[in-house]
Amino acid sequence: MRILITWRICFLILFTMILVQSALAYGPSAYDDDLDDAEAEAEAKRDMAAFMQYTAPFRFGDDLQPGDFVSYGVVGEEGERSSIVEIEVLAADAPNQVWVHERFDGNDVRVLYDTTTHKLISLYGFDENGLRQDPPLNSDSEVEERVNEMKNMMQMIGIGLIVPSQWEQQQEPVTIRGSFGSISCSTQVPVFSAMITSKLSADELEELTEGLQLHFSDDIPKLIPTQAMFMLLSQEQLLGASSIGLAQGLGFEMINYTKTARN
Repeated sequence: MRILITWRICFLILFTMILVQSALAYGPSAYDDDLDDAEAEAEAKRDMAAFMQYTAPFRFGDDLQPGDFVSYGVVGEEGERSSIVEIEVLAADAPNQVWVHERFDGNDVRVLYDTTTHKLISLYGFDENGLRQDPPLNSDSEVEERVNEMKNMMQMIGIGLIVPSQWEQQQEPVTIRGSFGSISCSTQVPVFSAMITSKLSADELEELTEGLQLHFSDDIPKLIPTQAMFMLLSQEQLLGASSIGLAQGLGFEMINYTKTARN
């Protein structure tokens, strides 16, 4: 799994740099020698907010209900479960709005999401040191500008070279089994450009293709982990407007889930 691990580590390094350490790190908009620490921190927070605003419609289903819950294990370099991501949906005061509460790597993120407008209304959280973070939300134009900078950075450091050129849906359903029981899933299979395939052996290509397959199911609420979404930042349309949840893929494996009854 060395190729897949390297691919994931590259994304997670950049993800951590931009998002998780927002109080200390420098997001793409903060790369300016003229900025002092406070200004750089403010820019990093705006980058974090822009990422969360931009990806919300792709991460969350428009049918989310209070009580929806997912728990994923994050697979480490040796194939062991290195951490756990938990996401739950809580009730909000306004109609068509829900709170989405996500916990990962000591971080606690809470967003207020409008399932009708597909807009993020509010965002706050607590970092691994227990410090509250309240990144200000951006205008639509600011979100686009900052996310484009993130995508350009990914290309600049070479991550784009190992991103699938497209995805194809596998015809036959796949069954994923675990402590939760079994789930019938549809599968998206990555397809790579000739430039990538020419540099890989048949075994390496098979390993990479199998490792990056995405399995989705209607039985699971659509609550895509932040880290997984970052890996798909340049291919977010893959998730589209559907409300099917992620069962397995990109190093995330389902531990448990709850999907409340829909009307």
